[in-house]
Amino acid sequence: MNRMSRFASLPSSRGTNLRSMKRGIVALATTVLVSGGLGLAALGVAAGTAQAQPGFAPLATWCPGQSVPGYPAVVWDMNVCHDY
Repeated sequence: MNRMSRFASLPSSRGTNLRSMKRGIVALATTVLVSGGLGLAALGVAAGTAQAQPGFAPLATWCPGQSVPGYPAVVWDMNVCHDY
């Protein structure tokens, strides 16, 4: 067998190997991106299912008969309780 004929096929096989490596890298990158996107979407759905209590949690409650809180200008109905 001639030495030159044995190496004559290298450039074409090398090009094929590079193409298959590029396809493999693209496939791996696509898999990573899709799985990451699905993972983030799953976290988003899980985070969206939490239920909050309606309204807000009052810091304190003032009712008639108590001293007025130390705010400079408290203007509200002094006949009912208020959360503040």
